[in-house]
Amino acid sequence: PSGLARNVPASGRQSDARAAVDGLTLVVANGGNGTHVYERDAITSPWQRYTLLASTATRPHLSADGDTLAVRAQIDSLHVYRRTQHAWALEATIDAGTIQAGCAAICQLHPEDARLSADGNVIAIPAVSTGVAPARAIVIYTRADGHWTPTAYLTPGKAQVNTMMDMGTVMALSGDGRTLAVNEGITLRVNYGYVSRFQLHIYAQDGTGQWTEQADLPVRFTSYDDFVGNASSSMSLSDDGSTLAVQTQHWPSAAEPLYAIAATDLTCGDPSTWNAQPVTDATYSTLPGWYVGVYGRRGSTWTRDAV
Repeated sequence: PSGLARNVPASGRQSDARAAVDGLTLVVANGGNGTHVYERDAITSPWQRYTLLASTATRPHLSADGDTLAVRAQIDSLHVYRRTQHAWALEATIDAGTIQAGCAAICQLHPEDARLSADGNVIAIPAVSTGVAPARAIVIYTRADGHWTPTAYLTPGKAQVNTMMDMGTVMALSGDGRTLAVNEGITLRVNYGYVSRFQLHIYAQDGTGQWTEQADLPVRFTSYDDFVGNASSSMSLSDDGSTLAVQTQHWPSAAEPLYAIAATDLTCGDPSTWNAQPVTDATYSTLPGWYVGVYGRRGSTWTRDAV
C-alpha cells in the first residue's frame, strides 16, 4: 500500500527488533529514528500496515500477543502503547515519579532493560536510587483497567553502583508475569565496573500477590563490547516460570571455584574443546567458554539440570 515503509535504517549497535508469537506484528526500535511497527493479516501476507511511534528506544519490549509495546521515551522513562483494532495509542508514561514511595531517595529507571509479560499486564524495570548510599532495585508494575501502578519493589543482594551494569542488566520475566530472574554483578571486558560477587536471583509471586526470593545461585555474568562486536549474558524463562535458561561465559582465568564450569559439567557437546587452562582476561572472548545453564524449579527449589 502507498506509504508503507519497506526499509528501516538499522545499525547493529543502535537497533533491535521483536515479533509477536503469531508472527503478525513486527517492531523495530531505532533510537532517535523512532520505533517502527509493521502488521499483516496472515503469515503468508505481505506487511500491510505501518506505524511510526516517537521514542528514543534501541530495545523494544513487545508482549507475546503483540498488543502491548513498551519503549524508552527518555533516558529514564518508559512509554507504554496499546493496540486496539490496529490503532496504537499511548496508554501510560512510567517514570521515577511513580515509585517515590518505594525509593529511599530520588530514583531513576533504566527502561531499556525492562521486561514485559506475555499478556502485557506486568512490567519489571530496573531502578537506582541516587541517595548518599545508592542502591539498585527492580520495580514491578501491574496494569489493571488501563492503569499502571507499582506493586513490588525488589532489592536483590548488595549490588554495587559503580557502573550501570551491576544489577538488572540481565533479566527474564516469565510469560505469566509471576517469576523474575535477575543478575547481580557482571564482569566487563575492561576492568572498570568489576564486581566480585555474582549471583542469579529468582523471585516468584505467591497467591496473595507478594514477591519472595526463591533462589540465590552462583552465576558469573559477562558483557563485553569492542571493535569486532559485542556479546553479553542473557536469560529466558518459560511461560510458567519453572524453567530458566542462562547463557553466559566461563572464565578459566577466574580463581573463584564457586563460578567454575568444568568439562565434566557439560551435559552435551564435545568436552575436548572446553577451555580448561588459565588465560588472560584480554583474550578470553576468542576462546571456548560460552555455555547455557538450564535450571528447573520443583516446588520452590531451583537446581541446575543441564549445561
